Amino acid sequence: MLIFAMATQGWFITRNRWYENIALLLISFTLFRPGFWQDLIVDPFQNIAPTHLVKTLDTLPAGNVIRMRMAGEDAIGKHREFSVLFTVPKGNTGQQKLTNIGVETYQSQGKTLIDMVIFGSPAAKEQLQVDQQILDIRVPVERWRKEWFWLPAILLFGIIIQNQRRRLLSAPIAKTPQKSAIV
Repeated sequence: MLIFAMATQGWFITRNRWYENIALLLISFTLFRPGFWQDLIVDPFQNIAPTHLVKTLDTLPAGNVIRMRMAGEDAIGKHREFSVLFTVPKGNTGQQKLTNIGVETYQSQGKTLIDMVIFGSPAAKEQLQVDQQILDIRVPVERWRKEWFWLPAILLFGIIIQNQRRRLLSAPIAKTPQKSAIV
């Protein structure tokens, strides 16, 4: 927060130069949202074809989140595309995990469609309906921790501190006139 204030006010140890303001804004953004830079380098999700839904659930441990992009008609009959999130439930096989989510699927003309939604299941709570199409599945990708991006930001902040201290020490000291004592 203070680094952002330094950049917007234009002062830190001494008056900031224009490139220091830009660097301070970049540093404060990186400290607030380090995952932004990681998302640019590595996609946070892997897209998987819906035909591999059972295989994917078989490999995922319980507690992971799976995202499904769906297409179909809503309760009124209007076509819509939407996404749903499911926590992978406990189960020995991918098919058992899919059943615990509350969905049974079938393949038709290369499409994966919902055959049945179990009443009271997580799928029913997400308002999935029969004959809605699963367009794609997205699962989280294993990535390094986003906090590693704090290190270059802190290093750049240290460079700015060093440059401003050097500028402060090399600046001429202004002499202030001393008042003479009036007797």
